[in-house]
Amino acid sequence: MNVDSNAKEILLDSDALSAQDLQKQVQKLQSQILSLQKSVEALETKLLKTSARYVAACPNCQTRFDMLAHHYSIGLFDNLVYVKCPKCHKTLPLKGGSGGDVDLVQG
Repeated sequence: MNVDSNAKEILLDSDALSAQDLQKQVQKLQSQILSLQKSVEALETKLLKTSARYVAACPNCQTRFDMLAHHYSIGLFDNLVYVKCPKCHKTLPLKGGSGGDVDLVQG
């Protein structure tokens, strides 16, 4: 679906088209815009779902933060990755899950 080429065709043929034909073309473009808006909304929803699996809340101060952006060290003996809360600076261990999910170790 190429909106630019449709718009150019409408502009080039507008002299030869009647008002009714122009109205049909406008309705067609409006439906294409609505379709594109729905596609963008679906992509936004998918992006939010994907990024939400890396967001955690600090159990100490309840600040929500991105775990991947705030990791700072890898434990040598327990093979854990740690994150530090950006607000209260509490050290929190992470655990890996299936499909690349990560979560705070509860306890």
